[in-house]
Amino acid sequence: GWVGTHEIGELNTRLADDILKIHDGIGDKVGTLVQWLCGAIAGFVIGFYYGWKLTLVILAVSPLLVISASLFGKLAASMTTKELEAYAKAGAVAEEVFSAIRTVVAFGGQEKEAQRYKANLGMAKTFGIRKGFSNGLAMGFVWFSIFGCYALGFWYGAKLTRDEPENYTIGKMLIVFFSVIIG
Repeated sequence: GWVGTHEIGELNTRLADDILKIHDGIGDKVGTLVQWLCGAIAGFVIGFYYGWKLTLVILAVSPLLVISASLFGKLAASMTTKELEAYAKAGAVAEEVFSAIRTVVAFGGQEKEAQRYKANLGMAKTFGIRKGFSNGLAMGFVWFSIFGCYALGFWYGAKLTRDEPENYTIGKMLIVFFSVIIG
């Protein structure tokens, strides 16, 4: 069972960390979902009403934004899980030592246990560095996608304003652009 395959204090450390994750996951997510869904629908309706061509061009690149954001989310979740597992092992070592501190001191095992704890913290540090690097790389790609979408939208909106001044003014172009981007 559990006791045979895991350290003594690992359960307590995991429970404390996982309860925080559950709280962050459930919180006020339903209300936020409704808010963002209504905002998206309103943004697209306004965009199509004021300028369907520009709306379609911006929507054509939106899958790139969704894919980059979802890849970032999956990568961050994977790296966070690995990091938390490493911290749980280090916490289990510390809790085991503190629960049997008299025995550890009696046999002079302080240095050995400190090295064991340090080794587990080293793994957590390695995962933390990898997590930071991968999160930075993923966020760079997400922002590159967002700014590329902005550039395409403003370029095409300016082109439509020059080519079709009866249908697109600068004001309509900005209304469409920001409505669709916010949506």
